[in-house]
Amino acid sequence: MNIQRHLQREIFAGRPFKFAFLFAPARIGQLCLAVSIALSALLCSSNRLELHAQSACSDPYLVRAGDSWTSIAKKCGVSFPDLRNANPKLWQQRGSNIRPGDTMALPLADGAPQLPFEAVPIATIRAFYAALEQGLHRNDDFGPAYAHLSSVRQASQPLANFQNAYAKTTHVEILHIKLIEQQATTAKVGVIVVTIDLEQDQRKPHQYDVIYPLALEAGVWRIGKTAKYNEIGPLSQGAFQHWFSDDISQSLEVKGEVAIWHSNTLPADQGSITYQFTLFSPELTLRKVEIKIALVDGNQQPLAEQMLTLDHLGGTSADWYQIGLIHLSDQLKVHHFQIISATAEVDGKRVAILTTLYPTLFQPLPIVTDGALQ
Repeated sequence: MNIQRHLQREIFAGRPFKFAFLFAPARIGQLCLAVSIALSALLCSSNRLELHAQSACSDPYLVRAGDSWTSIAKKCGVSFPDLRNANPKLWQQRGSNIRPGDTMALPLADGAPQLPFEAVPIATIRAFYAALEQGLHRNDDFGPAYAHLSSVRQASQPLANFQNAYAKTTHVEILHIKLIEQQATTAKVGVIVVTIDLEQDQRKPHQYDVIYPLALEAGVWRIGKTAKYNEIGPLSQGAFQHWFSDDISQSLEVKGEVAIWHSNTLPADQGSITYQFTLFSPELTLRKVEIKIALVDGNQQPLAEQMLTLDHLGGTSADWYQIGLIHLSDQLKVHHFQIISATAEVDGKRVAILTTLYPTLFQPLPIVTDGALQ
């Protein structure tokens, strides 16, 4: 163990290596053993990563402990309604109480997932990598992953060139992801991604720091030309914290999901209007919630921005559901809403919760009083 610690200190810390130490007769046997152990650990780790990624979002999806409908939808880059509609029997049998061992069909598993406009760009990047990983194991079918690219990037990078870029790659996986910035029609997402590539008939892992710009095209987030792609070594705790320092999200520190939907529109006097939103948080206890929402027209142009505020959300079951309102003095022709940012206090610390929000569609049912629907 002493030689392993020495190797870690001298080689991986970037300091000059002490060859006299290596070739001391008493150390040669220990060195060979240590190198053998290190190589075995590297290969085993790579195999574990590959097996994990292969099962991450394969179709059909195998439910594991801790999974929920919404967590699976987020992980696989599809909307909860689409996932539920693709599995009507499971929804009828289990409802929200799915169990480990259940299987789910993934909607549009063989095509580009059609994310709702409200889905944060981070879900697009997850869906892109899920499709990319599937392409590596499905006869190099990179069409679904390529469909996530913007029209401008596709024009400059044909599908054949995109496929050649991954010709020697056997595995890709997101290790860490963050939302750097988001506006009504543009966004930037950063990832730490690991790849395993074939080099001289050997599998070698690489780790990259990547920044993806995204833009809205016909209401769907698409990935533009990569803004940053640097190979990096393992991140220390200090470096990892620095990597998150420019993150407006920091949401990896907040474990849980918060559902949000537009539940009503209330006309008022003198042409004013009120939009009502319902939030559901059975897992998180949030205080002083602030959600900035853009109102967007049918041409994807922002009309106005408003702040939705809640004093508290979650905690006791009585507070799982809360209603928030935004008021406008004019009745604008709003086509949809775009969540720009979201923060709240958690355990006395203000953190961003944008990537914990899960927009859902609200479809009210008719109510009758005489037992007959007209």
